[in-house]
Amino acid sequence: SVSALDPNDCDEFWFTTSSYIEPTTLYLGDASKVALGSTSDDDFIVEKLKSLPPQYDSTNVIAEQRFATSKDGTEIPYFIVMKKDTEF
Repeated sequence: SVSALDPNDCDEFWFTTSSYIEPTTLYLGDASKVALGSTSDDDFIVEKLKSLPPQYDSTNVIAEQRFATSKDGTEIPYFIVMKKDTEF
């Protein structure tokens, strides 16, 4: 999720991420600054502020999104979390 610190007075924003294999992490971004050497206006300066502690070692784990097809043809997304070397 993204939210502005103060949309009227500054270009800074909070940015949080989370995934199946990484804990929730809070960042502070600044839309008025772009990373040095960047060729894209979307590469804002972002500072990692804090993160929840990991609940397990995810260095050898991946998450993949796949799709199942229902009887009416609708694609249903689902995720698989598994070790990197697992053959599925």
